[in-house]
Parts: sequence; structure tokens; C-alpha cells
Amino acid sequence: MPKLVSMPDEDFSETPAATPARDAVEAWWERRERFRGGLRQRPPAGLSADEIEMHFSAMPAHYWEQVSETELLWGLQTTHGFLNLIASHHAPATAPFVDWRDLPEGRGTQVMLCTWDRHGLLAKAAAALSAVRLNILQADVFTRADNIVLDRFTVMDPDGHQAATAKRMEEMTFLLE
Repeated sequence: MPKLVSMPDEDFSETPAATPARDAVEAWWERRERFRGGLRQRPPAGLSADEIEMHFSAMPAHYWEQVSETELLWGLQTTHGFLNLIASHHAPATAPFVDWRDLPEGRGTQVMLCTWDRHGLLAKAAAALSAVRLNILQADVFTRADNIVLDRFTVMDPDGHQAATAKRMEEMTFLLE
């Protein structure tokens, strides 16, 4: 049985010295707050302050470590599209919202998927991309605290020389639905 070691009382009233973990937390926190301040000054058209605030409060730390301003806006718009989709009368509550953008110089396509989190969702998304013969180069998976998933995939046609065609993206979206 391990021995319990008592530690001497220490005065923690002063700020502890910087550590790599503390620096990382401060870095993503500052990044997030810088983005938040920018959006308060220039709010995107069509998005409510509540939607924006929920995104900022609900996204995990690893999202803020890597998201760019462009991707943040795209993620907000995609989440907004999903919420509008499920609020409509014709869409089931589990309907996915999918958007895509070609990368510069035909280096691939980025796909943004937003829906409710559920068991097997990532596997289903990967299967849909594979079924239309798209190679997944990268996948970034983010689950918000309110169970909304915002997944970003970088894909390319099997020949590795071009972005995905609109036809393949539409087929993939159909398979996900």
C-alpha cells in the first residue's frame, strides 16, 4: 500500500511561476478572447449575440488552440445553418448541416459538418466520404458543451491532385442525411 506523504503548508497567495501547461491555457484563452472582442466590434450579419456567445462558451479548448478567424466565422455560420435546419418543419432533429470550401490551388476541399452528437457519428461521416471516393487527409472533431458537433474534414479526390467535385460533395451529403 502506498504511503501518504504530507506536504508542508505553502503560501499560494502569489501567482505561481509559469509552467508549459499554464502557458498553453493562457494562450488559448487569450486567443479566444481576442476573437470574441473582434466579433463584438464587427458582428457577423444574421447571427445573434446569443448564438455567438454560446459558441464561445461551449467550444472545447482544443478548438481555440487551432481555429483561425476565417474558420471561426465559417463554424459560426455552419452552426447557425444547422440550428435553422432543425428548426424547420421538414427536417428531422438529427439532420446534418454540411458545407464545403475548396482550398487554394486545388489542394483539397474542407468540409464542415454540424449536427447533434451521437454514437458512431464520426464513423458514419468517414464512411460517407469514403463511399463517394474521397480521401480524408485530416479530421478535426469538436463537440460543444451543448452536444452540437462541429467536425472539419480536409478531403481530396483519389488521384490526389484536385479538390472534391460538387457532385461528390452532394452525394456525400445525401448519404449522411
